Amino acid sequence: MVARAHEGAALLWIAMLVVAMAPESIAFVVLLVTAAVRIVVDPGAWRGYFQKARCLLPFALLCMWCVCAAAWSSSSTSKAVQSAPIRPLFGLAALLIAVRGPWAAWLALAASSTVMLAISAVKVLANPSLYSRFNSEFPGIRNHYSETCLIAAALVTGSVAAMIATRQRRYVVVGAVPLSVAAIVLRATGSRTGAIAALIGTMVSVVSLVMSKCARRWRLVIAAAMLTAVVGALFLNSVASKRLIPIIYGAPDTSVNYKPVDGTATFLCRVAGDRGPIWFVALSLAGQRPMFGWGSKSWKNIYPAEVKRLSPALGLDPKVISTLASTYHAHNTFLQVFVEQGAIGLILLCWVLVECWHRSKQVQDPILRAVLLGILMVWLTQGMSEPLLNFPVSTVFLGLIVVTTAIPTSTPQQQRL
Repeated sequence: MVARAHEGAALLWIAMLVVAMAPESIAFVVLLVTAAVRIVVDPGAWRGYFQKARCLLPFALLCMWCVCAAAWSSSSTSKAVQSAPIRPLFGLAALLIAVRGPWAAWLALAASSTVMLAISAVKVLANPSLYSRFNSEFPGIRNHYSETCLIAAALVTGSVAAMIATRQRRYVVVGAVPLSVAAIVLRATGSRTGAIAALIGTMVSVVSLVMSKCARRWRLVIAAAMLTAVVGALFLNSVASKRLIPIIYGAPDTSVNYKPVDGTATFLCRVAGDRGPIWFVALSLAGQRPMFGWGSKSWKNIYPAEVKRLSPALGLDPKVISTLASTYHAHNTFLQVFVEQGAIGLILLCWVLVECWHRSKQVQDPILRAVLLGILMVWLTQGMSEPLLNFPVSTVFLGLIVVTTAIPTSTPQQQRL
């Protein structure tokens, strides 16, 4: 009974990740309590746990370094510590022994995401005029719309991979539902990065399926058509935005009038549009303390002053300096980590990502392997414009990739949908 309760709590926490903070927090507490009870009542269940838990080593080291970086942060110690991915780490550690098969975790997350995104999609379709473009009132499933886009893009990737690879028609029909819902939400948010993340993730999933020979006959035709559509969409996006890198949202910000004097600033503005000046300032901050960074949660305290100092190089109009200085993050996961946790934190983050990629490639089930690789690419793409390490649900995405690949399974057929 205790084991069933623990497993149920694990799936409940995964399902609640995509909703507001309060329900997810309750599910997290339930997970920890049931895990603690299981340790006492059934200690034999944890035999070999620490051998499995080695898969979380990079994740744990990154978390520990983020906590250490709170020591020299200009922000309050409590807020700096809270910004570290502590809760996702504890949740994943308690989850590792509870979930018996990898599909249980991902299907729970996909089902919950579909339901919550469907609620948002219904609101959009009921009153489309309010959501013709992104605004702060968008009915996202999380407090920050970038998390909504991340979940939607991951759902698109997983749905497409399942629809192409599965041999059962009923799963094709079921997969079309989350695919349609996620597409509506991505379109309504107006997030170009979210849409491009979904395209790149889908492309990686399709390539993985084709290379595994899981997609045959008519599935190869669908795969080829999707690859063509993805490449075409990337090209059109690059041409339309007039940017060098198509995965970056490069629409110019009319509220900020700047003509950079510095060559690096000019290049970054050309590549990233309105994010260019932010990246330029972030690189300047990182260069001042390259090894240890400025400390966790320190961005809001150090960034405004640096914007004012570099305003001549950016060619900023004095009237709009305050607009740029009010930006509360680096709009890039890697730059955010580089500024706050330094090169050490950046290396640890890269270690986590490499570990996710390496483990995903070793998965035997071709569908699961395609989904994991696709979702990882969604995370990387989204991370080019958002500080994903600051959001618990997006951090758990990385952890779920590692945890589900560490769970022993029987045969590929038993891992199928």
